[in-house]
Amino acid sequence: MAEELAGTEQYFADLYRKLDDEAARDDDDSEESLREQLDPLSIDTTRTMRLMFSWGGPSDWIDVELRRDGHRVEVTRVVYHFADWYDHAEREVTEAKAPALWRLAEYHAEMADSYE
Repeated sequence: MAEELAGTEQYFADLYRKLDDEAARDDDDSEESLREQLDPLSIDTTRTMRLMFSWGGPSDWIDVELRRDGHRVEVTRVVYHFADWYDHAEREVTEAKAPALWRLAEYHAEMADSYE
């Protein structure tokens, strides 16, 4: 994975360097052609809700990823976090392993729109 990440970073670094060069030369056609290479295959956005249980040292909370399904907000992922002064750990939890946390997440997801 490290090689793939480095290669992707280098690809976009080179692309941005070329874009900057073309912009400095005021070559709009070439710049537009290069900008097309910035378009990914798809763009997805997620909404995250954080439920804090305690803060300070230690702190714990869950981050809940939400997806809109029509008029309903659906929980798609729950990650439990524990932070103690200079340490932090997180673990994704499934509904089967942490049904009460999922139930809590779903309860608050129902009201997610009213929290904005």
